[in-house]
Amino acid sequence: MHDALETAARRPHPRCPPSVALDYCAVVAATEVNDGHIVSESIDCSTSEDCLFLDIWAPANSTGTKLPVLMYTFCGGFTHGSKIQNTPEGLYDLSKDFIFHEGGNANTAVWDVTQALEWVQKYIGAFGGDPDAVTLAGFSAGASQVMFQMTRFSGRAPQLFDRAYIMSPGYVPGAGHHQAEAYWQNVSTAAGCPGGDITCMRSVNFTSLLTTASDVASEYNYQLQPRVDGNIVADTYEAQLYQKRFNFTGPVFPAITDDVIAEILKLYPAHRYPDEGYRLSDIRQSFDLTGKDLALTQALHDETWNSIVNQDDATHGTDQYYYFYSTYSTVPVNGLGSSTSVNVTVARQMQKYPLSFVLSGNPNTLWPNDKIHWPKYGNKTNTLSFNATLSITTDDLANDKSVFWNKALWY
Repeated sequence: MHDALETAARRPHPRCPPSVALDYCAVVAATEVNDGHIVSESIDCSTSEDCLFLDIWAPANSTGTKLPVLMYTFCGGFTHGSKIQNTPEGLYDLSKDFIFHEGGNANTAVWDVTQALEWVQKYIGAFGGDPDAVTLAGFSAGASQVMFQMTRFSGRAPQLFDRAYIMSPGYVPGAGHHQAEAYWQNVSTAAGCPGGDITCMRSVNFTSLLTTASDVASEYNYQLQPRVDGNIVADTYEAQLYQKRFNFTGPVFPAITDDVIAEILKLYPAHRYPDEGYRLSDIRQSFDLTGKDLALTQALHDETWNSIVNQDDATHGTDQYYYFYSTYSTVPVNGLGSSTSVNVTVARQMQKYPLSFVLSGNPNTLWPNDKIHWPKYGNKTNTLSFNATLSITTDDLANDKSVFWNKALWY
C-alpha cells in the first residue's frame, strides 16, 4: 500500500485543467491541457480502493510564483463521494490567484490525506503554489478529515497546513473497537471467510466485498469510518480537541445507560415536536453536526469564524450549492452548484468569504465593500447567518443539547 501511495503521489499532473470536456472517471495525462469546460451531465464512475489521485487547478503561467493553496477533501461518509461533486471553476470567476488542489478519500483514508498534504508541501511550488499558505477545506466527512489531520498522532505530528475551512463535520457514535469487531465478523462471514480470516478476506473480489459490506446489517450505521487505533487516530478528534492534543495554530456509544436515555428525553421532550421525525432531526442537528463546531471553537479559544445556514428547507449540504456555485453549467453536477438552483447574489457573497480566507487568512480582508463584516465567534457568540440576505446573529452554540453530546465522547 505504501508503494502504491508513493507511486500515486509522484504521478505527474497537469498545471491547468484538462483541454476537452472533462471525463471525471479518467486519469488525465500531464501533457493534456484545456480551457476547463465541464461535462453537461453526471457520469456514472466506477469505484476503486485506488483513490489517491490529486487534481491541481492552477492559473496558466504560474510557474515561479507562490500562490495560496486550497486543498479540498470531499464528502461521502467515508464510503462514497467523488471529485465530481464540487469543482472550483466557479470560484475562479472571483479570483485566479490561488491553486485549488483536490484530493483524499478508512484509517487508510486519513493516511491518504496526510500523504496528499505532504506531497503538497514538497511539490506544490512547481505549480506556483506557496507551501506556507495552504488552506485545508472539507464538507461533512471531508470536514472530519480536516479535524483528523489536526489531531493525528495526538497532535505530535508536523502541521501540514496553515488554515482550515470546516463545513458540517460529521459525528458518528460507535467509532471504537466493540462495534467494529462485530461488524467485521458479520461482513467476513457473509463474504465466505468465517472468523474474520484476513488472508481469505484479501482474496475476495473488491466489488463483492463492497456489496457485502453495504448489505450487512449493523447496530450502527456508518461503520466504514476512521477508527481509534492509538496511532494516527489516537482517540476521537472531539476528545483530543478538548484534551488539547492537536497541532494547529492557524485561524479556524458503546452502550447508552438508562440515565443517559433519561437526559436525552429531557432535552428533547416529545411535546415540542409535531412527530418523531422532527424530534430525530433535532437530535441529529446537535450530535451529528453542530456539536463538533463547539469542540473546535472551544479548543481554539473562540477565535474562529462561525456561520449558520438559515434558508428555508436548508439541510445538510445546502451551503455547498452556494460555495461551489458556477455559471459554467446550468445542469447540476450531482445536484450541487448549478446556476439555476441558488440565489446568485447570496452565492457570490458567500464565495467571497472563503476566497478571502484562502488568499489572506481572514474572510474579511478582500472585497470588504461587497459583503458584511464577519466577526469572530468570541464571547458574544457572533455568527454569520446565510439567508435570503446575510446578517450577523448571536447563536448559542454551547447550548444544553450541544454540551450534552460533547460530554458524551462516545467510541
